Amino acid sequence: MPTTHLLIPYLGQNVAQPEVPENEDRDIVDAATCGQLDISMTTNTDFVLDDTALTYPQQWQYKILIISAVAHTGIHSVIVPDGKKMLYILVNDSGSGFDVQLKTTTGIGIQVPDGSAYQLYSDGTNVRRIT
Repeated sequence: MPTTHLLIPYLGQNVAQPEVPENEDRDIVDAATCGQLDISMTTNTDFVLDDTALTYPQQWQYKILIISAVAHTGIHSVIVPDGKKMLYILVNDSGSGFDVQLKTTTGIGIQVPDGSAYQLYSDGTNVRRIT
């Protein structure tokens, strides 16, 4: 059973090496408070933040998302999986001249202009800008 929002796994009973899950938990907290994930959007597709990896932190758990090396023409999205609540800072350093949108799989999103950084909140359904 993990924590409610960051899905940090609880330490199980009788764990032979308690430092392993404890260290993973600390890595998740670190990622969620000040961790940076560099996203290179070199193809003409959207980027889905991973929430299925068996290693932690998962991509959706990083607070700061830095978009670079965009080779697309038009607005593309970074997609937060539905049901994930998280505060993000999206930095669009793509140099493409195009907006990058942060959105959930099925909900609405916010477009971040090239050269801008926005603080955004995913409530698990939609993404909103914090101003």
